[in-house]
Amino acid sequence: MSSFSPSANAALISVGTSSSAVAIPLPGSATTWAHEVLVTNTGTNAVFVAFGGAGVTAAIPATDTPADGVIVPGGSSQAFSVNGASHMAGIASTGTNAVYFVAGVGNA
Repeated sequence: MSSFSPSANAALISVGTSSSAVAIPLPGSATTWAHEVLVTNTGTNAVFVAFGGAGVTAAIPATDTPADGVIVPGGSSQAFSVNGASHMAGIASTGTNAVYFVAGVGNA
């Protein structure tokens, strides 16, 4: 059994076919986060997410062309260690997906 303890408010990003980024809601006066972010993709399409500073972008990898992004399949949740990130970016190859995320500690 795994557990995840949220440390801040949840947020929503609408992920479409262009990379968009938003600040991760962080607890207290934190400006970066050294623990985990739980990402829940409620859409039906896979999305790729990336973590970093205000200029972070996510990209979809192509054959023989790596890109900055980790896949979150449609209808799933994943926890990511984001060591120092303040923002999250997302992109989808098709459609628009509602992706919720929250900073915390633990795994989902």
